[in-house]
This record gives sequence, structure tokens and C-alpha cells, in this order.
Amino acid sequence: NHYLKLAIRDLLKNKYYTVINVLGLVFGMLSALIIAKYIGGSLDFDSFHEKKDRIYSIAQEESIQGNPQKSSKATYWGVGELINQYPEVVATTRYNYHIESLIIADDDTGNSVSFFENKIFSVDSGFLKIFTFPLRYGNPETALSRPNSIVITNTASERYFGKTNPVGKTLTVRVPWGAETTYEVTGVTEDVPQRSQFRFDFLTTHLPLDPTEFWYVPDCSTFVLLKADANTEDFAAKLTKAVDDVPQLKSTSKKVVLSLESLADVQLSTTAYLLIAVAIFTVIISWVNYINQVVAQSYWRMKEIA
Repeated sequence: NHYLKLAIRDLLKNKYYTVINVLGLVFGMLSALIIAKYIGGSLDFDSFHEKKDRIYSIAQEESIQGNPQKSSKATYWGVGELINQYPEVVATTRYNYHIESLIIADDDTGNSVSFFENKIFSVDSGFLKIFTFPLRYGNPETALSRPNSIVITNTASERYFGKTNPVGKTLTVRVPWGAETTYEVTGVTEDVPQRSQFRFDFLTTHLPLDPTEFWYVPDCSTFVLLKADANTEDFAAKLTKAVDDVPQLKSTSKKVVLSLESLADVQLSTTAYLLIAVAIFTVIISWVNYINQVVAQSYWRMKEIA
């Protein structure tokens, strides 16, 4: 009790330095903890997938006559066609953004409901077999197996169909230039967790594509689920060799090197590393400021004692 009274008396006697010390240290540590929480959340992305240790995304590096062109996680459409021929592959899917469109449906009362939607993605039938997005309604094994099927999130389902089971009902997707496609709702997923790179409300099946368009532009993300004993380096090498033999790429002198990135290995962005540096710097500055103030005050105590 005596020491507590002395401490309070000393802190009140030196209000200015007390405020600097306490607020400087508290806000410095708090800033670092907030950044640490943010970085920790980034490292936790897509950790809810049950098979995450066997899920890989395909990345590609492209060059022409030895001159690097670009490196990205977007691949050619044809890569998804080549993958399925290898025995170590369990399932594969492409994940491609669909242009913002008007979606139209009839609700329970027979009235037409429509909204502009920008979270529409096209996928292959293996999407729900690879990733863990539980279905409220529908069968994950067959929900995306037929052409013109669409799987929607629970929030999107309530927006168009209320609280009822929408499986079997139809949605019409109208693109900006007027073309319309009618899809049958075959499943309803739980809403996508916040910490996920997949930000969809609607998943549609791919429409058949002309094989001559497989190697035009790398514009889709490709994911693959491998067997537990698969060698990822060997698989990437075999896939790269198969791409080398594609006539469309040979005619343009393009060299494409493919690699696999595990979904379980989260890659931090440059911004995240910068934030880590800022957090460390802030903590050091806070500690140095606190120690300097304490040392300065100790000199006054020494003068009083003398």
C-alpha cells in the first residue's frame, strides 16, 4: 500500500511525463497488436478447407524467345484440359470471373426479382469436391455436374427466393450486351467465410468452349486436388512439358513454365511485409521513448538525493 501511494504521488507530480510515457507505450503496443491481428488473419485465409494440404493452384511464367513476359496465377484455359490426364490428379477446377450481370428470378409470389450482381464465377464440376463449402440444399457431388447449373450462397438465395428451398428453380443471367442464359439452381452453400480468397455469390458451370480458344489469353485461376503421395515437382515438370507441345503456343514462340503453389502455404503480400516492418519499428520507438523518459526522471531523483 505504501509503495502504491508513492507511485501514484510520483506519477501525479510529473503529469506531463506520465502522459507521454503511458500513452506512448500503450498506443505503440496497441498499434503493433492490431497489425499482428491483421497479419494473423491473413495467414489464416482458406484454412477451413478440409483437404487444403492437397490443394494447389497453378501459376505460370511466360516468356518469348527468352524474354520474360509476365508471371501470374492466371493460366490458359487449356491447362485445365491437360491436367485431367494425369493419374495423381483427384479433381481439378477452373475459377473464372463472370462479368457483372443482371440476374432475374420469380419469387414465391410470382413477382419478378432482379439485381445487378458482380460476384458471379464460372467453375468446373470438381469445384465443390476440392473446396469445403457446405451445402444447405443440394448434393455437392452432382450440383455442378450438368450444363447450365448454378449454385448460390444462402444470402443470395434469400435475396431472390426468400426462406424457401430454391433447388430446381431457375435464374436468368443477362449480360450487359443483352444475351441471356437460364440456369437451374442445383445447390445452396453456406455464406463464404470472410477469410477466403473465393468471394462468390453465384457459381455457374462453364459453357462449352471452342478448343481453338483454349490458348488465347491466360484469364482463369486453375486449382487441382492431388493424391496424398503425389510429387508436386514432378507433376509440375510433366505439365510444363505437355504445354510445350501445344501447337498454338509453339507457333508464337511462347515458353510457359508452370508451378504449383499449395493452398496451405499462405503468401503474404508486399503490403503485409511493410506492415510487419512498421509494427516492429513502432514497438522499438515506444520502448526507446519510455526508457529515455524513465532515465531522464532518474537523474532528477539523483539530484534530490544528492
